[in-house]
Amino acid sequence: MLACESAVFSFGMKDDGDTYTFTLERDGKVLSSEFRSGQEHEQRRRDGRAVRVTYTVDLEANIINQVINQEDGKVVHFRREFGDGEVKLTINHQDSDVTACIYYEAVQ
Repeated sequence: MLACESAVFSFGMKDDGDTYTFTLERDGKVLSSEFRSGQEHEQRRRDGRAVRVTYTVDLEANIINQVINQEDGKVVHFRREFGDGEVKLTINHQDSDVTACIYYEAVQ
């Protein structure tokens, strides 16, 4: 059995209409970054290491795809599908046939 404190994340759009924000809180740590859809940028992981990340935002489908290029060359794909009060997160690693799904509920 696995036990952990759930992560709390949020996405937002800045006033310029092109820049998004991502904030993740877990285990007492808060990570935040700004990004533009389709543009690769550097982002810090919770362990402090830098990775190259590309977010692609599909506002019509309510989906945000995230591709993480790790320093060892491995690639991880995150797909967040936003519904009414919930988010389905699907995770795939390039070296695995396993797909992980995590379901989140909105918190106020």
